[in-house]
Amino acid sequence: MINALEQLEYLKSKYDSLQQQNDILQHEKNKVIVQLQSIFSLYKAQKKNMEQLEANKKRLDDDRKSYEDKINALERENNKLKLGISKEIDAKRDEKEEYRREISRL
Repeated sequence: MINALEQLEYLKSKYDSLQQQNDILQHEKNKVIVQLQSIFSLYKAQKKNMEQLEANKKRLDDDRKSYEDKINALERENNKLKLGISKEIDAKRDEKEEYRREISRL
């Protein structure tokens, strides 16, 4: 009976020790779960930020292309205006030369 009592106390001690280890492991598990949740939240936020950056990059690229097109159109228009002015200057020069010839003939 004493042997059985000692065995029972040993088993109870072993059980208490295992229960304490189990409590420690459960606490560690809970800490890991909180850390994983935090990491996942950070991942989701980072993913959202990356998507926003990609959207901003695309918008900026579209804006750049739009401005390049507008600049090219303005440059073409300026070239047309310069050509028109140049032709007008040439015509006035020719007209002036014609007046000089007319005056010198008179």
